[in-house]
Amino acid sequence: MAALAAAMFAEIADVSPLGRIGTIAVGVAAAVLSAFGAVLAFRRTVGALATIVALGLGVVGGLLALIAFAFLFAGGASLIFGVLLVHAVFSIAMIVRAVTHSRSEGATP
Repeated sequence: MAALAAAMFAEIADVSPLGRIGTIAVGVAAAVLSAFGAVLAFRRTVGALATIVALGLGVVGGLLALIAFAFLFAGGASLIFGVLLVHAVFSIAMIVRAVTHSRSEGATP
């Protein structure tokens, strides 16, 4: 959602602290890593791959939180995108929890 909004609306890209290209990159990375992390959590995968995905999701979630913070305080149409990004950050946090929780259960690789 962040990538599409930054690509389609100039006012959204201008508000983002990462700019148009940075917001698109973070949005695409968040989508790909979230899907991959959900699959890893569903399969209860453990090991270095799960750790790398969880760390990547943490970084992307932090960057999305930064973008959401900027959107929330910019006003106008970007406020709605900020609220949607807060939900996305919360969802990413739940995926990270699921990936790390499967590791703590001692699941088989």
